[in-house]
Amino acid sequence: MKKTWLSKLPLPQRKKVLAIGIGSAALVLVCVASLLLVLFTGGSGTLPVGPSGSGSASGTPGGVPSGTASGSDSQPNSTPQGGGTIENGEASSVTAAFVEKERVDISTQKPAFAAGMPTAKIAMENGLSRLYIDGKATAPILFFGNSDFNNPKGVTTSQAGYAGQAGIHLHSIIVNLNYTTDIGNLSETAQQLLYNHLHRSVKSITDGDPDAKILLRVSVLMRPTADTKKGDVIRFKNDGTESNAVSMAADVFNEESSKRLAHMVDYISSHEELASHIIGYHLDNQEWFQYAYRENGQDFSTANNEKFAQWLAVKYKTDEALQKAWGSDSVKLSTVDMPLDLPANLFGENYADILFYGTETQKYVDYHQYVGDLTVARISNLSRIIKERTENRA
Repeated sequence: MKKTWLSKLPLPQRKKVLAIGIGSAALVLVCVASLLLVLFTGGSGTLPVGPSGSGSASGTPGGVPSGTASGSDSQPNSTPQGGGTIENGEASSVTAAFVEKERVDISTQKPAFAAGMPTAKIAMENGLSRLYIDGKATAPILFFGNSDFNNPKGVTTSQAGYAGQAGIHLHSIIVNLNYTTDIGNLSETAQQLLYNHLHRSVKSITDGDPDAKILLRVSVLMRPTADTKKGDVIRFKNDGTESNAVSMAADVFNEESSKRLAHMVDYISSHEELASHIIGYHLDNQEWFQYAYRENGQDFSTANNEKFAQWLAVKYKTDEALQKAWGSDSVKLSTVDMPLDLPANLFGENYADILFYGTETQKYVDYHQYVGDLTVARISNLSRIIKERTENRA
C-alpha cells in the first residue's frame, strides 16, 4: 500500500496534525451552526416560538435562556429541589438593590473645568462599540507605559514617541490611589506633592507624544494602616493570617475609595495640563479579583462575613425565606455566616463537587452571587462618581 504524506511523518507530528485537523473541523462546524442560527433567527439568537412555546433555543418558554436576566418578562429558573432559586428578573433586582445600598454620594463642590478638557464617550454603532474623543472617532488601540516603574532610562518616553509616530496617540499609565494623606483643605503645593507620581507619569508619555490622550488606570487597592480595624483586613482560611489588603467588603474601603477618587478626578479636571491629556479612567483593584484569591482562597474577614449577611437580607428579607432556601430551620439573617467549606476554595483542592443544585448547596450559590454583586457595587459606585464629577466628559 502506498504511504501517504501523513503516514510518513513521525508519530508525535502525526498527532499534532490530527489534533489541528480535528480542531479545525470543530471550528468550521461551530461557524456553520452560528451562521444557520443567524439565518433562522434574524440575528436574535432565539429560534421562533410556536403557540406552545416549542422551539425555544434554551429549552425555556419564550426562548429566554435559563440563568439569564431578562427584565419583567423573565421565566422562572426553577429547580425541583431548590427552595432558594429565584426568577431571573428577581436576581437582577437583588443586584440593583444591593448596588443602591452600597452607593456613596460625594457632596463637595466640583471645581471649574480646565480649558481644553476633552469629552470622550463610547457610542454603539451597528452593534459595535466606538470610541469618540471630542466627536472624532478614535481607534481603541493604545500604548501601555507601566508607570509603576519610574521611566527607566527614558524607555517609556521613547516607546510612547514610537507609538505616536505610528499614529497611535492613545496611551495608558498606572497610578495608585493615595489612602494615607489627609486630603482636607490641601494647599496647591500640597496637592502638587500628593499627585507628584501622576504628574511624572503623564510627562513620561507626553514628552514622547505631545498629542497623547491618556486612559488613566487607577488602582484603588487599599493597604491597611495602624488605624485600620483588624476585622477590615482580608484574612485567609489556610493559616488564619491576615493579608496586606483591606477587604473590598469593608465600609471603610467603600467610603475612602469614593472620597479619594473624587478628589483625584477633581484635581485632574481643574488642572490645564492634566485635563488636556486624560480622557478617561480605568478602575483597577487587582483586576477585581479578591486580593491573592488564587493563592489563598476566599476572604474570611469580619467585614466580608457581615457584608454577606447584609446581602442575604437584601435577597431574602425574612428568616423564613432564608431557611426555606437553605433547607435549615436554624439559620437566621441576624447570625448567618458565610460558608466555611466552599468547594474548590483553595488551588489544588478536589474539584469534583462543584455542581451546586438544590437546598443543600444554595449557600454556595448565594456566596458566589454575593461576591459578584459586591464587585458590581464597587465598580458601579466609583464609575458613577467619575461620571458625576466630570459631567460625563470622561
